[in-house]
Amino acid sequence: MQALASIYGQKQRNMTDKPKTDRRIERTRTALRNALLALVRREEWAEINVREICREANIARSSFYLHYDNKTDLLDSVFASGMRDARAYVKANTGEKGRYASISWLVEHVLSNRDFYRKGPLSNDEIYLRFQRSFAELLKGELGIRQDIISRDALSFAVGGVFAVLKGWDVDNKELSVSVLSDRINDFADLVLAGELV
Repeated sequence: MQALASIYGQKQRNMTDKPKTDRRIERTRTALRNALLALVRREEWAEINVREICREANIARSSFYLHYDNKTDLLDSVFASGMRDARAYVKANTGEKGRYASISWLVEHVLSNRDFYRKGPLSNDEIYLRFQRSFAELLKGELGIRQDIISRDALSFAVGGVFAVLKGWDVDNKELSVSVLSDRINDFADLVLAGELV
């Protein structure tokens, strides 16, 4: 292999070396994600289109299609980015039985992004369902870290309950604290999850 590399004048790369993402590519992707988030604050999902996203991001449509197939693909990218951070939080904070780091992350996320949730992305079916599925995977991953085995029905029921409470929140209520809401939702979720552990 080294001989072939030297014949063609190529530098042999260590297998642990990761290719770096071009900064321009990352800037374009970030601009498109931020544009989508800005539009979701102002408009319904069905009203948003690629042309409008590109205008908001000041990016050419041809550049958009180099990175994403459509607006749903871009939305999936937004969720994937957010869930990477969430998984790191859960991994670092998974602890005692009856307390779920994923729920604490979710409460903290929603309360620290009140301006975003004020418009009501949780009432937008497309975004709401993706957010709910992403959170279900996060909670399922946490249960896996804890080696808790739970039925799919119990997980779905607990996630549905968590999101029902989220939808009922008055996100402008400054008296709501992360710890109080996390404790309240953890208690409710644990009634379902602890009762279903195999």
